Amino acid sequence: MTYEQCLAAIESRQRFSGAPGLERIARLLRRLGDPQERLRCVHIAGTNGKGSVSAMTASVLQRAGYRTGLFTSPHLLDFRERFRVNGRMIPKDELCRHAERVLQAEAEIEAEEYEPAGEFEIITAIAFSFFAAIGCDYVVLECGLGGRCDATNVIAKPAIACITSVSFDHTAQLGDSIVQIANEKCGIIKPGCMVVTPCTQAPDALRTTRFACVHRGAGLRVTSLPEIVRADAFGSDIRYDDDLELHVPLPGVHQTENAACAVELCRLLGIDDVVIAAGISAVRWPGRMQLVQTDPPILIDAGHNQAGIHTLCAGLDSLFRGRSVTAIMGIMRDKDYEDCVRQVACRARRFIATQVDDPRALDAFALAACAARACSDAQAAPDLPSAVAAARLAMEPDGVLVICGSVYLAGEALKFFGEPGI
Repeated sequence: MTYEQCLAAIESRQRFSGAPGLERIARLLRRLGDPQERLRCVHIAGTNGKGSVSAMTASVLQRAGYRTGLFTSPHLLDFRERFRVNGRMIPKDELCRHAERVLQAEAEIEAEEYEPAGEFEIITAIAFSFFAAIGCDYVVLECGLGGRCDATNVIAKPAIACITSVSFDHTAQLGDSIVQIANEKCGIIKPGCMVVTPCTQAPDALRTTRFACVHRGAGLRVTSLPEIVRADAFGSDIRYDDDLELHVPLPGVHQTENAACAVELCRLLGIDDVVIAAGISAVRWPGRMQLVQTDPPILIDAGHNQAGIHTLCAGLDSLFRGRSVTAIMGIMRDKDYEDCVRQVACRARRFIATQVDDPRALDAFALAACAARACSDAQAAPDLPSAVAAARLAMEPDGVLVICGSVYLAGEALKFFGEPGI
């Protein structure tokens, strides 16, 4: 199987298969010899921030000398970003070898007339197979969607767990209240494990997390609020717990709160503060309020739900206060996109809507019409290059260009501006 054939076989699977549950992934992993049982996992769930916390935690574990696997989703530029060991993506031949093994096992299961596994379940099985084969000391495991029924939750008990910021997203699958969504995220909490959550967590989500920990006999550590010493478009210097000084190379106040989660996770794993500081300062996590050009400033962000867009806008307000904003946006139509668009459009002097290359993408003209309610200069462009060209013509000398609304658009923009992948 070639690499292209491997990707095609994985992507041919249905996104979701049957009712939510762990039966399909558990059955598949049993056929593979339960590789997940040979791994120590740091399990991270949440609506926003879980990818950043995962990347920071993995960076620290690597700096501490552990062979560290990192499983995240979705990818920005390269499918292999989802499977990394000590910062390096899985080689193409290794991906093909483990994918063939997983797909063969799944074919045997389907021949026995069991319900087929979905795309993310196949990807998760590949991850466990690869990380076990390479002998990872730790695997930082980011949940895909939710927690309770997420394929990653097939692990028996994590070494430690984290519930990052909980807000509204995927409400059709997870529920339409913060309590319902938090309950799904807290499904990763297992008896006897320690759990970390941010002090800035939504009150209903924090109460739900506390209750889940008490009910399941798990410990809970709530972070302290970091003191921001300095902040700009290249990151923040913070003081944590009065004595730990950190440089967080990812911009935005929210990333200092994510760093606090990573600090507590790593402290609970017995890692020294000096190593923690070095690991966090070395983290890379592209597409998160990433400044790819400084003159004029061009910012790329992968935020794709209300809370993510709110965080981006807070960053624009604080880091680029008084600057004229030109926005390029593409978003999925199955999101609560009207509020996301409004938040960006009301800050933009010019708003350029474009369409992401995905079946779920909102039509660019519909997006432009939505933006026109909050921005007097809203237009549509057929693709990202056209949108960037239009934006450059319109930008004022003190302007800033922000490209946002979708992980897929962020990945396309990074490629367009020649930024390296993870």
